Amino acid sequence: ELLKSGSDKFLMTKVKDIFNREISYKNHKLDVIRLEVYTILPLLATLDYKKFTGKYLDLIMAYYLAVLKNMYINSTLGSDRPSIYVSIGDIAYHVKSHIGPYIKQILDNVRDALKSKSKVRKYYEKELFYCISKLAVAMGPALAKHLHRDVLKLILACTLSSHMEDTLNVLIENIPSLEHTINKKLLWLLSNYLSGESFDNFNKKNISHPSLIDNAQNWRNKYIFNKNDEPKDKGKDAQIIAQALRMMNNIKIECSLTNFARVALISYCEHDNPIVRKLAILITCHIYSEDHKILSADDKYSLDSVNEVLTKSIIIALTDPVVDIRLETLKCLKSNFDAQLAQPDNARLLFSSLKDEVFTIQKEGTLLLGRLSLVNPAYIVPLLRKAMLELTTELKYATWPRKKEERLILITILCSFNRTIVEPYIHLLMGLLLENAKDSSSIVACGALEAIAALSETIENDMTKYM
Repeated sequence: ELLKSGSDKFLMTKVKDIFNREISYKNHKLDVIRLEVYTILPLLATLDYKKFTGKYLDLIMAYYLAVLKNMYINSTLGSDRPSIYVSIGDIAYHVKSHIGPYIKQILDNVRDALKSKSKVRKYYEKELFYCISKLAVAMGPALAKHLHRDVLKLILACTLSSHMEDTLNVLIENIPSLEHTINKKLLWLLSNYLSGESFDNFNKKNISHPSLIDNAQNWRNKYIFNKNDEPKDKGKDAQIIAQALRMMNNIKIECSLTNFARVALISYCEHDNPIVRKLAILITCHIYSEDHKILSADDKYSLDSVNEVLTKSIIIALTDPVVDIRLETLKCLKSNFDAQLAQPDNARLLFSSLKDEVFTIQKEGTLLLGRLSLVNPAYIVPLLRKAMLELTTELKYATWPRKKEERLILITILCSFNRTIVEPYIHLLMGLLLENAKDSSSIVACGALEAIAALSETIENDMTKYM
């Protein structure tokens, strides 16, 4: 713990003693002792950077590289590989460019590790990717030529994982020249994971892939499960799909992803796994909301494409058995989509969210419809007036404080959006709200006061008669 602080003056005078003591245990028969040595050695660089790089760095790296090279010969140290990768990464992070003289040997070992079979590599893959990330931070653009040669290709040949995603993000951040290459290669790879086809096939308009899910499943079976000699497991497959969707969400590339999202990604909205369903619909909506070109276009293809995605999104928001998916889907219908959402067919479907059994979804639906009433008042305002009357009736006859509180929250939302919604019912609302403001429940009374405040902001001078 003292070493981790990196600022203890007493310890700074004892770097030599600490190093000699730690290095004497490097071949200890107990794993736990050796692993502690690998943890402590990088911390010495934080105590005395100059002394560490001048006296100890070469000794440590020579030992680490020798251990990694002879790992298969000396089976006693076989379990040390993950900790050594982490230690090398931490040392590189602390010494920065001083790791340069050892980078070729380190990357030679990294290549061999990445080429190993998945069933062997899985025991140290996370630590291996950690090491690559730290090397990228330490070396920056100087590492690009090594990655371009073959390391990046070997990284992408591994099964998708969160640590691969983190490593690729670190590479893009620290080596900007690799951003386009990584995003392009990753996009083509994810297209295979999620559709079983090259991304080039999705650049054509009006494309249809009825067997896309089966094609993707066959691709994953061949290039993941069969290649790695793993049994085909639905749970593992769902994890891989979910990871592919997460990584798809972070891709930044000039070409449009909307067609791929419409054809491929949204197909997973019917998957058995709720995590996959949720990611599929949220990422599809995100891709469309960020593509201002297709949202502003008025050609038939663009309008039909957006409408198809929104219709599926609304249906999921109303029918998915998982509450969180229904709620998050409603939340992802951003204002970018308002022109399409306010159309009668879509608006009519959205009104069903006001009847959801979960109050948070009723609230989100009310917020959404209130916003849409400003876009298409002719169709939506009459329906919201009807909803307002139903809320006032429910509030009038409610006996539970919780029920009253919920009705008041929804009334407050409707009062805050559009004067035309509440204008015919101002007198009715004020009588009901003033009555509830005297309720014995403080929560109900506060809710009524908030509704009165929202109503007064909307109707302005008309509130003076009730003062």
